[in-house]
Amino acid sequence: LLEKETYKEIGKLLLSLGKPMFAILEGGYSRDLPECIYQFLLGMEDNQEAGL
Repeated sequence: LLEKETYKEIGKLLLSLGKPMFAILEGGYSRDLPECIYQFLLGMEDNQEAGL
């Protein structure tokens, strides 16, 4: 099981590759899904601000 904050790190790592990216965020039945998606997008935003 991943923690919600882990999704932010995943977003950062993927964007740091410097390659075009397309993401399909497949869900499930977890009530935490909206927060996990939000954290994933925050990770990408952090890298954008850092110029990556």
